[in-house]
Amino acid sequence: MKKICLFAGLLIAGLAFVACDEDFKDWEQPQTNEQQPDADKVKASAEIAPADVIKFEEADDMVELLKKGSDFYADNDQEIVYTGLFLGDNPVSFTSENSSLFVEKEMLKTAAEDYFNSMRAVERELPFTVKASLKKKDGTSYPVDIEIGEQINQFTVSYLPPVLPDIAYERAFYYIGGYNGWNLAEPTPMTDNGDGTYSCTITIGESEWFAFAPQSAVDNQDWNSLFRASFNGDTATSGFFNLDSTSGNSFNSEISGPITFTISPQDWTYSYAKAPASFYFVTGKPNGWTSAPQSAFYSSDDGQTFEYTTEWTGAWDLKAWTLDDVGNWDNAIGTAVDGDGSERGSLIASGAQAFQSPGAGLYTLHVDFKAMTYYWELYSGDPPTKYNQISLAGDFNGWGDTDLTANADGYNWYILGIELSGNVKFKAEHDWGTNWGAAMDVPGYGQGTQDGPNIPVPDGVYNVYLNTITGQCVFIKVQ
Repeated sequence: MKKICLFAGLLIAGLAFVACDEDFKDWEQPQTNEQQPDADKVKASAEIAPADVIKFEEADDMVELLKKGSDFYADNDQEIVYTGLFLGDNPVSFTSENSSLFVEKEMLKTAAEDYFNSMRAVERELPFTVKASLKKKDGTSYPVDIEIGEQINQFTVSYLPPVLPDIAYERAFYYIGGYNGWNLAEPTPMTDNGDGTYSCTITIGESEWFAFAPQSAVDNQDWNSLFRASFNGDTATSGFFNLDSTSGNSFNSEISGPITFTISPQDWTYSYAKAPASFYFVTGKPNGWTSAPQSAFYSSDDGQTFEYTTEWTGAWDLKAWTLDDVGNWDNAIGTAVDGDGSERGSLIASGAQAFQSPGAGLYTLHVDFKAMTYYWELYSGDPPTKYNQISLAGDFNGWGDTDLTANADGYNWYILGIELSGNVKFKAEHDWGTNWGAAMDVPGYGQGTQDGPNIPVPDGVYNVYLNTITGQCVFIKVQ
């Protein structure tokens, strides 16, 4: 959150003190080389001003937080001044008058919102820290502790924020924007996460404009009841909504690809970020029905849908696993009918049977693991080459050759648990005449092309996969 609570500066508040024993008042000829008084000889006390919860909707414009304590001393030679007020680590602007410390009501509201990252209308305990100094008439000063009840330099007040608009408490919420043509009649539903937040993951292009809609806005086709941005074109990836939903201000994303959008209506907050890649695996005829993660599905849209291209037998070809279920046959994904050879169909993840391509030959299997549907596409490209060796070369090995292993199909290659850093590329037969590079985010999916760009890999341990028919690759970080 952007911190908007700014420190107002040093403001005087004569609190309380007991200073040096010497009664020195000759300011015309000030004493030289004077020793700083011992800390235990200077005391100041204050009391918490609010007797009850500070309710925003009932509070005065200036809220008194501290007042003069009972242990109060003063003279004309030196005084106590407040030098700082903090909520957590965040400085809060304040004023002081007649030994009291005040904060503007709106500033108190903003400080609480920043501290909790929430506008939720529930009672909050605000833990403040106050700083003060003993200031002498000659201009010198030094820090002094403030006793506030049983605490030193700290105090807590209860605060109740204002009630949010009714739309914050509705039963369903939606994403609305360029992705769905700003069609408020058919917006994109957001999933209830069960903790007061709602999310959806969609693939967007660059410069996506968007807002969010409560159920009532959809029911009534009410464009004035959307959750809007603070200003039109706001590109911040997290923050608060604009309380003026009639403003017409929309968000504008500067990131593209699969993005997860999350809102917390009762906190009045939103956030969005690149969706973490999902990974799925083949087990079946292409890799000898292994229970190891040797054959990853590939993705051409960063993990929204998945493909696997190879030579299939057309006889009980495969099942699939999620990353978390690799090796667990009880949770394997397949079809309800054993040996289903339909061109398209549905998948199940409990009691699943093996399914197969419509016929023997080169096919691409397309799977949507969210919808649990699939279809087969007959390969129509040039006859693929089977290579004897595929290797990784890069900064991690001085651009030498670290060999991958071929699956039984001879087209899908893998290496497990390899430590990588810097740039890498794939190459065939230990020769740069055939190589694959890709513009991609690691970990994740890429589309390798001949003489393509180096692949930048953050330091880590990875499982790496390449399909030599399509050039698709996958980097999965395992450590």
